[in-house]
Amino acid sequence: MKVTFSGNNTIKIKDKIHLYYGLIIILVILNILNSYLYLTSDNLDDFLKYLWIIILIGTLVGGIYFLLRKSIKKTYRLSEIIFVEEKDIRFGYNRIVLQLENGKSRDLLGLDNEKQLSEIKAQFEKAGFQVKV
Repeated sequence: MKVTFSGNNTIKIKDKIHLYYGLIIILVILNILNSYLYLTSDNLDDFLKYLWIIILIGTLVGGIYFLLRKSIKKTYRLSEIIFVEEKDIRFGYNRIVLQLENGKSRDLLGLDNEKQLSEIKAQFEKAGFQVKV
């Protein structure tokens, strides 16, 4: 992952978020299709029918969340960013999230080690953002 600050108050992010986002969309579409096929079959008992309805609702909620609340743009103006936050995901693995003015958030994925995380935090602090923990 690479983050570059341009002189014209823009930030460019190079990471694999388009690949991850595409895979999530494909999995959501496949899950909806699979739920539809199971729910329209005649030889399904009530328990499995309710289970597939719950899976379908969860998939729709998750898909809508990713479409409406996550951003995957590669270039942002600094004025679009409200704040920068460091989130602890699991077992000491951290990621940086940019909260945008349109209500969406942009995850910076692919931080390999603690050194890269601290370098990116230093870049954002140099640009005038306070990194929330």
